[in-house]
Amino acid sequence: MKKILIALAIALAFGCTKKPNDVSKDFAQNIVDGKTDAAFKSMVPNFSMMSESGVKNWLGENSAKLKAEGIKNIEIVKSQEENDVSVVELKLTNQKNQSLNLTLRLQKQDGKWLISEVR
Repeated sequence: MKKILIALAIALAFGCTKKPNDVSKDFAQNIVDGKTDAAFKSMVPNFSMMSESGVKNWLGENSAKLKAEGIKNIEIVKSQEENDVSVVELKLTNQKNQSLNLTLRLQKQDGKWLISEVR
């Protein structure tokens, strides 16, 4: 019984952590949906050289642009993970079937994957 509880605790600890692909897709979807606060929470604390308000403004501007584009689908094109760094390439497709590519770099901090760069 004790072994089962230990195995369950380990599975829960590792199973509850979102993978880089999930974090990336959620980040993009939050921006598309205008949920910039949620997107901000999935970024490293020291993102870019901008202040917190600068990053939030940047997210808001990009959210408005993506809403205007009418993004209907977010697809993971490529994903690479090595140690505590991951790069995920996304393809965002609008209602006219035009696409926009987005590359996200993630870092694992305190066991949690966070966006560290957007290209």
